[in-house]
Parts: sequence; structure tokens; C-alpha cells
Amino acid sequence: MKKFIFIIIALLFIIISMTAYPQKIFIISDIDDTIKITGVKAGTKEMIEQGSRSRAFFSIDTVYQLFYENGLGSNGPDREIFFVSGAPGPVGKLSTYFLKKNEFPFPSKAYFLNKKIGEKTLDAKLNAITPIIEGNPNSTFILIGDNGEFDPDVYKTLQDKYGTRLVVFIHYVYAATNPNIVNYSTSSARQLFEIYKGQTPYFTGVDLAVQFYRLGLISKENLLKVANESLQNIDPIYYNNIKNESNYSAEYSNNHSLRHNQKLFYQEWMTGCKGYMSSEWSNLVTPFIQEDLEIISKAERIKSIITQFKGCEISTP
Repeated sequence: MKKFIFIIIALLFIIISMTAYPQKIFIISDIDDTIKITGVKAGTKEMIEQGSRSRAFFSIDTVYQLFYENGLGSNGPDREIFFVSGAPGPVGKLSTYFLKKNEFPFPSKAYFLNKKIGEKTLDAKLNAITPIIEGNPNSTFILIGDNGEFDPDVYKTLQDKYGTRLVVFIHYVYAATNPNIVNYSTSSARQLFEIYKGQTPYFTGVDLAVQFYRLGLISKENLLKVANESLQNIDPIYYNNIKNESNYSAEYSNNHSLRHNQKLFYQEWMTGCKGYMSSEWSNLVTPFIQEDLEIISKAERIKSIITQFKGCEISTP
């Protein structure tokens, strides 16, 4: 009897998974501070230094690529990715260069907003995104942005209009007023760096991948690939199974690739360095992978690298 019930539950889960997204699934993604290290709100000097480079937050390119690959079928792709940036026309070419250099999937279009005179960035983004949603009435949309400027407000307006067709992830890269927790707005107008309820924060490509796994957008094998790639890049000593913790710590201090790896690059202005990851991890990550020891051990190691080893104080050349 128990075996029969288990089979029924398994079949229901498969049916739900197959029908959860009956039509196309789109990612609509911002670029600066969402997937590209830019430091728009970290100060003029920081923004100039980082904005001129083409460095991605680690593993997010892989998450996007796996999302796209999982939609490839005999009838062509049933997933698309749009990049919508507030970068004006000529500056948009730099963003295109960034996307290609960091191997983000580029199957669809990139929109770089040429705002009209007097037009607000918020309105310009709404005017760019709304036709995509309106033109695909039976599709689901994954909106991805950051908490530096207008993305939470743009996405909140769209959530209010289109409801459950939209899933929103916000890169919580800047610290808000209340230290060490994610700040959700308690009013209709948010304070600086807050996000809205119904918007899920993420800190790294790994916990974003966990959310995609939770939604059935990528597989367990895909999630492991993101975790392994991240560890291989940011912590090769641990990845290569050094077990002696004292030796591990010593080697970490002297040889850790965080000093040189340009895909990790966390600095003090990023919330991962301020304890936010520790306070939110149990809500955002642990419940969805807690029964898989292999995944959770790797995810916890990645969290500890960023929050405990003072890696955020290290600047890369």
C-alpha cells in the first residue's frame, strides 16, 4: 500500500512539473549589478573602476546557460532570454561585449534604453518590458534585477499587473538600513536598497541556482554543476578534498584563488560580506536542498568562503 501511494505521489509530481510552465518561459534580466560587477551605487570611483571592466558575478552565466539548454527540444527552444539595460545606445555596446565575453546565452535580444528627454529610467524600463509580456500572453516570466536602483519598483509594478505569471529575483548586492537582514518595504514606496515582499533576494549564482532548481527550471545535476564550478573557481583546495582543517586554513591564507579570481570578486560594499548571506541562507537555500548532503555541504562551503574568510577585503588586480 505504501509503495502504491509513493508511486501515485511520484506521478503527480511529474505531471505538475510538466504542466507548471505549459508555454514559453522567458528570463528578462538587467545587467549592471545584476550579473555584471559594476558598483553603480558603491561610489563614483568604484563605479568607474568596475564599470570599465567586464567581470561577471561568479556562476551566474552558467545558471542562465543551463536554464536555456533545458528548454531546447525537437521543436526548437521554449525558453528565451532578454537583457534590458538602462545603458544608453553607445554604452549598450559595452554591455553586449560583456555578455559575449562572459558566455551568457544570447539567443534573443538585448535592449539598451535610449530614454526620451525627461523620461525616467523606471518608465523607460516599463516601456521596454511591457510589450514583451503583452506579446506572449501564455508565457511565464522570470524577472531578474538588483536592489541598486529601479528594478524592484519596475518589477513590483509589473507584478501588480500580471500577477503569478511573473517570478522576481533581486540581486541583493547593497546593504539597506537594517544591518544583517534583507530589508522588505513595509509601505508602497520603498526606502533605498529595500525590496518588496514577493521578490526573492539572491546573493550568488549558487543560491539563484537553488531557486531555479526549486522551480523545476534546472535539474539536480545542473545545480551540482553550478556548485562544483563555483568551488573549483573560488576554493580549489577544498574542491580537491583537503581534509585537514588546520592545513586547509593555512593553505587558504597563502594560496587561495580568491586573491586572483576575477569571477568571484567580493568587496565590502557587497552584502555577502556583511552577514546577509548567513541570516537569509536558512530561508532561501537550506529548505530546498536539506535532504541532499552533497549539495548542501558544497553550498554551505561557498557561503562560509564569502562570509567568514575575510575574502571581501581582498582586491583583485
